[in-house]
Amino acid sequence: VTAPSGEIEIAGISTFVTGGPIKSCRNYGDITVNAKTDAYTKVSVLGIASSLNKFTSCRNTGDLMVTFLDGCKVGGFTIAGIADNSDETMTSCYNTGKITAKDVKSSRGVSIAGVVAEGATVNKCYNKGTITLNGTMEGNIGGVAALAANTTKSYNKGKINVTADSGNMAIGGVVGYSYG
Repeated sequence: VTAPSGEIEIAGISTFVTGGPIKSCRNYGDITVNAKTDAYTKVSVLGIASSLNKFTSCRNTGDLMVTFLDGCKVGGFTIAGIADNSDETMTSCYNTGKITAKDVKSSRGVSIAGVVAEGATVNKCYNKGTITLNGTMEGNIGGVAALAANTTKSYNKGKINVTADSGNMAIGGVVGYSYG
């Protein structure tokens, strides 16, 4: 993928869903992205979807891997086993696929999570996939959620490997940054 500016969204099911809830969706396929971008491009790679809806019983078993080519800089970066964002409830969702991001050079926030990058309420979700990241960035990394308001009955069994040259990072086994 080459994008001089704008937004790149890649998902196992759908890049954007409006309307009702997302239930019982599955992604089994690996997603591999080699990106060449500039400092104004936002890149999102998701196992299921990028959405603001309610997610229930969604599963990703495919590996997600992003490599930024030729030292390019990205305007923002998200990689998550299930979703980018859920303003409602994320319930009984899980990821077992590996999540890998190489050579990330981000001029804005990075969100990396086994299940959801940002979720209002995360309940009964888990991650068993290894999360590996290297680069220069600031942001949040969580085994289940990178950023969440409320997290209950959720767990992470996947390893988190981060090699970063950064200013501010919040890294957590379950939640990188909790504001609830």
